[in-house]
Amino acid sequence: MARTTRLDYDALDRLLIQQLDVISRRQALAVGVSDNALRHRLRPGGPWRGLLPGVYMAATGAPTTLQQEMAALLYAGSGSVITGPAALRSHHIRTELTEFVDVLVPSTRQRRDTQFVRLHRTTRMPGRIWEAGPVQYVMPARAVADTVRTLTSLRESNEVMLRIPNLPAYWLYEGNFEQIKSQSVKIISSAANSTARVSSASEKRSSNAPKDNSPDPDE
Repeated sequence: MARTTRLDYDALDRLLIQQLDVISRRQALAVGVSDNALRHRLRPGGPWRGLLPGVYMAATGAPTTLQQEMAALLYAGSGSVITGPAALRSHHIRTELTEFVDVLVPSTRQRRDTQFVRLHRTTRMPGRIWEAGPVQYVMPARAVADTVRTLTSLRESNEVMLRIPNLPAYWLYEGNFEQIKSQSVKIISSAANSTARVSSASEKRSSNAPKDNSPDPDE
């Protein structure tokens, strides 16, 4: 949209309805909200509040999960898509709760993580997405693979992976399901090997430790 000099109330209302009352600074300026008007709306006690740098909510109070996800996409920029646990939840796949929204962005995108948004640059942006209203998510198998990469617990990784066979066939990620599953298994195996090496090293140190030959206190 080209920036106008006069506020288009209808365009602003349509945009807020479409985007769950979440709007970016660029979008607000494009429909004619001036810098002064923006500052007025965002003043303490005003009708709008900031969610992320350059992203606002046209309401007061705490944002919903969907509003946070919408804000994350607007912050990340065009072509971005939500992945990880947030995407799994959108597909009704149970996962650990997290305060972060993980977003895939093109590898050339110059933007940093901020607040509840974690950006993941990739050269393999998904060709298919899952839409829930204005919010875009990766397909389930990709969400599983990306979730496993962020987990530090082997138990959690295994629990997520065990859900893959239960995914409906039409949800599989563009025919790359086996490749993604294989990659996820490698991540889990790597974590398991690391755990085993640490355990083995600990046991070795314990067996090589000098024995305590001091008398028992009760003797």
